[in-house]
Amino acid sequence: MNVRKLIKFGKNSFVVSVPKTWVEKNSLKKGDMVYVNENGSNELVLTHQMDANQKVKLRNVTINVDNSDLRDIQREINSAYVNNCHVMRIEGKTLEKKVREVRKMLSNLIALEVVEQTNNHIEARDFLNMKKISMPGTIRKIDSIVRSMIADSKMMFENDAYESLLVRDDDVNRLVSLVVRVSRYALKKPHLVQDAKLSPFEFYRFLTIADCMERIGDETKRISRFLRKVDLTKEQQENFVKIYSRLESIYKGAAEAFYTNDVATALALAREDRKLQLDCDAFMIKHPVHYSALIMDKMKRMADLVHMIGREVYQGDINDN
Repeated sequence: MNVRKLIKFGKNSFVVSVPKTWVEKNSLKKGDMVYVNENGSNELVLTHQMDANQKVKLRNVTINVDNSDLRDIQREINSAYVNNCHVMRIEGKTLEKKVREVRKMLSNLIALEVVEQTNNHIEARDFLNMKKISMPGTIRKIDSIVRSMIADSKMMFENDAYESLLVRDDDVNRLVSLVVRVSRYALKKPHLVQDAKLSPFEFYRFLTIADCMERIGDETKRISRFLRKVDLTKEQQENFVKIYSRLESIYKGAAEAFYTNDVATALALAREDRKLQLDCDAFMIKHPVHYSALIMDKMKRMADLVHMIGREVYQGDINDN
């Protein structure tokens, strides 16, 4: 760390010297312009002219689908997306056999559009404007979908909404990929997203919460799949719904505590988490039917993830600085 003394300059300014190594590294000389930006956490970021004008170098990637299965192709496409690649070229002699699946992968990513396609290649371009993405708004969209998934999953004994849950799970995945992408971009180039008025720490928190919500949605989907197979009496169903309803309530409370930074509520909900875990164990003992153990295990996992949301509140008070 370099330490510099602040020097008074005139009536309205202060001057601080910059390290010679930084000047040489950026090929700067006497008289060149440098730019100072505030990153949202009371820190100043010094940049050279290209960054200050917010010129972002376009990144291209080529993905060859030959000798790769669909899972590997999916991973490569998603990795390119979250790493802010602006142009993806997917090519290969076997592309024609996989084109339907590849097109679906691309369509599942927000603001990525196919602009060219032949038998052996697809070109997709990114049209995302980072400045127009609201991180708080995106988190609330994810939360809203997850809440609807839990509510419908809880009613699976009366109405099988499993296929609808799969569609909503895809929606959550799309939004979470967007959160990952924007957060990584912001952490690497905070001066380019200063209009968001969020600190790097806040971007990290949003990323953590989005990950928890996505995994809660995944567990909800799996619980619903098992509920289609389990054979419970009316009384057993009622007992199950009571536990699920409490879990739903704790999740909503944790999400609201995050939005309002309510540490007291987050701590209170953490105590409820332990009680819920014990109730899940008691249900498995009292109702040892096929799939009940798997279902309760998934619910306990959901409770752990809800606790992680609450812990992000009571361990990460952003106003405590």
